[in-house]
Amino acid sequence: TVLQPQDLTLPDLQRVLQNAAPDLIVVAAYGPPFLGPELLKLPRFGCLNLHPSLLPKYRGASPIPGAILNGEKETGVTIIRLS
Repeated sequence: TVLQPQDLTLPDLQRVLQNAAPDLIVVAAYGPPFLGPELLKLPRFGCLNLHPSLLPKYRGASPIPGAILNGEKETGVTIIRLS
């Protein structure tokens, strides 16, 4: 199931995730402060965050445009285990 919630604090969303009992949650565009400790502890294999850059060089909301504007020859995706 793919969810794209606007607000991660909604009780209905938290109920949906608890009822789904996921083994793993993969997120993009959300970090630990947005997920909260309850959601981080929910899946038995944890949560992974995908960030479209080779951190820490292009942190923030626009890593792809930043890499393009700076003429980077190489870029990638960083996978972070959230806890």
